[in-house]
Amino acid sequence: MIDAMSTSVKSELDLELTRMESRVDELASRVAQLQEENRALRQRHDTLANERASLLNKNEQVRARRSDDRPPENSGARRMSTTEPARVSVRILEKEYFVACPHDERAALLDAASSSTAACVKSAIPARWWGLIVSP
Repeated sequence: MIDAMSTSVKSELDLELTRMESRVDELASRVAQLQEENRALRQRHDTLANERASLLNKNEQVRARRSDDRPPENSGARRMSTTEPARVSVRILEKEYFVACPHDERAALLDAASSSTAACVKSAIPARWWGLIVSP
């Protein structure tokens, strides 16, 4: 009876050892695969880092060459008015235009529009130049 138990225990232990060996082999294979992936990723990282360094170097060279150029323009925000502009309707040669201008320049804009219309009519500029008459 003891021999039968020891035989069944031995066979169970052998079976468990076989399963464990198989699992260790799978894990060793997975470790080798992960090491290869890690090596490839490190190599890709090094390539990208070198590429980035090269681009930064080129960027610095371009900036150094631009030193004689004019400085970049400032944004137009400093030239913008803080008040809302007036929306003025201007009629020039029978066409109506809507123009935004500062409130204090509204009268000057209307005067300029009427004088330019009068000057064009007075000098007898052909109407088709102004798009009023379409050629046949």
